[in-house]
Amino acid sequence: MILLCFLTPFLYSIATALTSSSSQSVGIVTWNLLAPQYAVAPKYPFRDHLDWSYRQALIIDILQQSPTNDIICLQEVQVDKWEDLQAAFQDTHTTILQHVPHHPVACAILVRNAHWKVLHTESRSRALLCILEHRTSAQPWYVACVHLEAGADKDETRFNQLKSLLQRVHYHQSERHQSAPLILTGDFNLWEAAAHPIYQILATGRIPQVLPWDHQKIWLEAPSWAQQLLPLIDTQASQQQPTFAGGSILDYIWVSPVLRVEDRWKYGNVVRRGDGTYPPQSWPNEQVPSDHIPVGVLLKLNG
Repeated sequence: MILLCFLTPFLYSIATALTSSSSQSVGIVTWNLLAPQYAVAPKYPFRDHLDWSYRQALIIDILQQSPTNDIICLQEVQVDKWEDLQAAFQDTHTTILQHVPHHPVACAILVRNAHWKVLHTESRSRALLCILEHRTSAQPWYVACVHLEAGADKDETRFNQLKSLLQRVHYHQSERHQSAPLILTGDFNLWEAAAHPIYQILATGRIPQVLPWDHQKIWLEAPSWAQQLLPLIDTQASQQQPTFAGGSILDYIWVSPVLRVEDRWKYGNVVRRGDGTYPPQSWPNEQVPSDHIPVGVLLKLNG
């Protein structure tokens, strides 16, 4: 089932139905917020809706009413605006901001207090890692929020950022003698989507002997972090609607195979041409406060 909606009373009934369906279900939403310093005219046409005070209020409303807001992963959080966002969730969520010295934007993870203990947090290059423990089951979960480097010529950088993060997940699971579910989510900046080599590495767990951006190194076998953690499941694989205003799918929620998707949620109206293709979207606008739309899933452990 796909949940596609704007802020209406109907959203409350959806949230009630989903969150009460199973205490062991886990809802997660990811969203690139479009940092205020990047939301400038003439790049974005709807100037009346670029003001941060307008966008922030709408962002908070959408996230608070999302039926999958047990864990919230955010990208392009402007560091000097963080306190206001943090304050909106302080009664319900533990809020973790990526440590990014001398950088104006960061990732953030918000975790619902009633359901989770935060055991460990770690900031990496373009990534924030949290190790959580479910308060009811004591099951550990690993949640990573990424905003990989943008740019058509940055594939090697994106791969190295992802590799560094997964190496740390592998290290922590080995040290703790754990085999725990992993949620890897955020803005991956993979413009070719499923055709991109990094997408294929995550989806198959196989690394080509020669990567397109590094013809010097030959991979004879997958490294230990890939063998332990991959492949992952793209929870949005069947949904080909763009998540970015440019008409591309940049935002993903990848999960370990031990997790299954019970429901999906998206906010916003995606314009589609008559031939089934998608033109660039007019985001941000009055109803969509970023150049990305939020994407959410409701997950449950298999078995």
